[in-house]
Amino acid sequence: MPDSPPDFTETVDEGMDDFEADPFDFGNHLLRRQQGGSAPAAGGDGEDLQTSVMAAIVRAASDMHSVKPLKFNIPVDMKAEEQLKASSAQIRVGLINRMRNDVALPDARGASRSSKTLEWHKTELTNTLVWSGSAADYKPEDWQNSLLSGIGAALEQKANIICLGEFDYPPFFPDKVHKKEVDPEERFNDSIIDLINGVEHPVFLFAGSSHSCQSHSSTYRGKAIGEFSAENIGRVFYNDALMKGIIKPTYEHPLCIAKRTPASKIGERLSRPPTIDISTFKTLFGHVLILICADAYDPSIILEVFSHSSQDERRADIIIVPAYNMSPKFAQVCQLLSILADSIVILLDVCTATSGGPKTTMEIWNCGWRSGEGGGLSSIQSTDVRVGKLGICELDLDAAKDFQDTFGLRTSMPFFAAARTLVNKPVG
Repeated sequence: MPDSPPDFTETVDEGMDDFEADPFDFGNHLLRRQQGGSAPAAGGDGEDLQTSVMAAIVRAASDMHSVKPLKFNIPVDMKAEEQLKASSAQIRVGLINRMRNDVALPDARGASRSSKTLEWHKTELTNTLVWSGSAADYKPEDWQNSLLSGIGAALEQKANIICLGEFDYPPFFPDKVHKKEVDPEERFNDSIIDLINGVEHPVFLFAGSSHSCQSHSSTYRGKAIGEFSAENIGRVFYNDALMKGIIKPTYEHPLCIAKRTPASKIGERLSRPPTIDISTFKTLFGHVLILICADAYDPSIILEVFSHSSQDERRADIIIVPAYNMSPKFAQVCQLLSILADSIVILLDVCTATSGGPKTTMEIWNCGWRSGEGGGLSSIQSTDVRVGKLGICELDLDAAKDFQDTFGLRTSMPFFAAARTLVNKPVG
């Protein structure tokens, strides 16, 4: 790792030469240049034009989305809050990898479909996952208990930020499985709250996502019509220790996060409008942003995050990317996101299947540098647990911030920094 920030002043065209064969290697290319590669001097109208074009693209993305920080709470005592922040400078990230391969592909037939727990259900407008009636091994209580066991294992390791994967939140299908009066989903959520409130250290938990579908009827020109909505909803929980010194929490459990970009390549079709706000959670650990799987691919979301990466109130300090993804290149996308956002990006891909070649399932980057290479991140220590694998990473928030100030885009890559500055200027 270099001792000082590199002089990265090349234009985009000049930088493209080294990675034209594999555009997904852009993140590693930038890091190689940071680690001592030479670069031609910048300047001239060509670079100014590229900066302007980049700024125009980012501004267009900003028109599609708006990053809005959601404040969890109202401090009673600012001094008490600062003391709590200081005590939380050293935190742990816990990644619960269930190592799944239980989702049938859209074109699966016969045994390759009936052996899976979840299969795709297609309507005229949507395509979402439902319980496969032929999957005899699906026991709702076992699924829920395995998640609670994984969360408990992470809490035993003093994890402050705990992450489960996409589609890890248990599917609740009352018409097929549950016949009890007590709402099973509410009971499960209460179990999570009791579990995380049983520890004294602050906890922010992403408990996975699942498809949520609702049918309702309405009328159009006097005729009754049926409507069907489908979303991929992630659930966020936090414990009382995260709320110390607070008048009262602003939100109730669980907080729901909607996936914005459906994974169209595997057939996912959602009915949620794509032009929705991007919400970050203001916590003791900084602003936390959750991008569910394909959201991390969405150019408009990536550019919107990039445009706000130099603004403290809108900056995403930590980006969590829970996924069920088969692409071996998905990790490289997350690494590039970490570079463009000048942020810590946490990837948890719980799918063991791959569309070709080995892939990374658990990793954390800071400005593109992976865990164990510096940047305030220790190596991820993985252990076997009942639910699969538990990865623990030590995160020094102060060291991570110092690293970003030294090796982040705004310091080491003036072209991107200039574009980001330009896009935030008022349009005149």
